[in-house]
Amino acid sequence: MKLDWCAPEACSLPSADQPARVAEWDALFAGAVCEVSPITGGVRFAVDRTAASPAAVADLADRESQCCAFLAFTLVLGNGTVTLDVTSDSGHAEVVEALAGRAAALAGSGR
Repeated sequence: MKLDWCAPEACSLPSADQPARVAEWDALFAGAVCEVSPITGGVRFAVDRTAASPAAVADLADRESQCCAFLAFTLVLGNGTVTLDVTSDSGHAEVVEALAGRAAALAGSGR
């Protein structure tokens, strides 16, 4: 599994655990993300609520924020919608760009 969007030097998750975390994100992207859009300072993922519960998305984002403090996650629940915004400091913008690219490539592929 290619870890092309990770920033291992800035991530406190043990390297042995990183492939499993990437697989979790890939599963979310492939199975539940229906749209990937750029936003100021980051990316927005539109999540299909029937494919991933808001609680599961929040849990994944929370765990990621614990090991990659340079990423900020904002989960918004709307009327039948869920969006997850991911932003970073300017020094890690390339990580968010790579994450967005991975998500766009996988979005909807598992549904």
